[in-house]
Amino acid sequence: MQCVSWDIRCKKTTQIFYTSMYINFVVLRRNENTYKSVLGGIMDIGAKILRSKIPEIMTSAFLQNMLDWHVGQIARYTKMQDYYLGNHAILLREPKDATKADNKEVNNYAKYITDVLKGYFIGNPITYSEKEGTTVFNDYIQEIFEYNDEEDKNSKLVENISIFGHSYELLWNDENADPRFTEVSPIEMFGIYDPDSIEDVMIAAIRYYTVENVDTKETSVNVEYYTNDSVEKWVMKGKDSTEYTQEGEETPHTFGKVPVVEYKNNDFRTGDFEGVISLIDSYNVFSSDCTNSIEDFVSAYLALTGVEGTNAEDIAKFREMGILLIPVDGKAEYITSQLDSLNQEFNRKRLKEDIHKFSMTPDMGDDNFGGTQSGVAMKFKLFTTEQVAITKERKFKKSLQQRIELLLLNHNTTFGRKEYLDVLITFSRNIPQNIKEIIEPLVKLTGIVSKETLLSQLPFKIDVKGEMLKIDAENKKLVGDYLVEE
Repeated sequence: MQCVSWDIRCKKTTQIFYTSMYINFVVLRRNENTYKSVLGGIMDIGAKILRSKIPEIMTSAFLQNMLDWHVGQIARYTKMQDYYLGNHAILLREPKDATKADNKEVNNYAKYITDVLKGYFIGNPITYSEKEGTTVFNDYIQEIFEYNDEEDKNSKLVENISIFGHSYELLWNDENADPRFTEVSPIEMFGIYDPDSIEDVMIAAIRYYTVENVDTKETSVNVEYYTNDSVEKWVMKGKDSTEYTQEGEETPHTFGKVPVVEYKNNDFRTGDFEGVISLIDSYNVFSSDCTNSIEDFVSAYLALTGVEGTNAEDIAKFREMGILLIPVDGKAEYITSQLDSLNQEFNRKRLKEDIHKFSMTPDMGDDNFGGTQSGVAMKFKLFTTEQVAITKERKFKKSLQQRIELLLLNHNTTFGRKEYLDVLITFSRNIPQNIKEIIEPLVKLTGIVSKETLLSQLPFKIDVKGEMLKIDAENKKLVGDYLVEE
């Protein structure tokens, strides 16, 4: 009997379903009742992880149990993805009156929050340097990073963790034996963690996806099962199949550990806009209703008093000529509900401010962000956003170290247990900066702090090691020229 348990933060709950093209057909076939609940159900906040012992020999039944667990998490993932893409709950609202305006406006604050926080956190590429006397990065890691478009991979990972609360990265060796890595959405991959460890120690990982044969229209579910030393591939073919079968033999890998890295947004694996979805929904409803009110006002009924005998032909002439002939004791007025524009503006502003406040995201359209400001003033306005970025940085750095460790282990199995710590990782925020304010204190530290450290603090990206070599070459040339003159 295998031990399968949810993470300690997981609670049973009613789930809601948001449509997504990523839903695996096996999910719909084997768990049809899972997604029949209506919009408005309660859902846990934050992604869950699976703690389970794994069998020495993989079986179809174990795979299905693991996939069934993951199916229960997909509703939340697809909801978060839908909100980022602009597929909000307001679009499912049923009209109350067919004669009234029924605008459904999506104000995509979810995308705004993710894009702004991603740009602030990693808009400037991560820089790497080495501890004195080490060459592990320049000798090996830097070339791999360049080959794998590491900056783009990091950007996508940051986007994923902002949306889903966490994401995964898969490492492998390609047909040329070159190390590769890429991000994988938690919709199609999940880790299995040691149930006996107090920490999140991954002991296996599963990636699964559907493949359709365009000729036969046959659909299959492909599963990749990763452990510390090998990869197994399983498949379930056809909609009527109920068993997974292994394809070929298990393939050994050389990474020394599960070649999958989890990247977390925070300890609770919550997305950046997850906590304000209810406010975004309220803003969408309010915005839509305001537009509806204005549209209904324009389409209001015209009441004519004291103009007995007016017929449809008369009204048509009135409309064509743009005038009304009203008796002395008659009147004309529109029948409308009164629009309280001041109250509407107050509520709109309150919702907008709350979305920014509780997501800790700056309103870049605010006048307070305009004009020339000192670095200190800008940092003060971004103080709450910086707290979010600090948490992201700590989690992301830990995962980057795991990436480097796996790459070093793949290069040499005696390599990487400690050497990955020799690579120094530096993050710099992507904000408008006063270069003069930054350079002046660095110049004053010349002779007190090493040149390498000073160069690493510059706000623009440079090759610190390469720059040091250039400085040494220039100094030698100056000395040589001086000696020649003497």
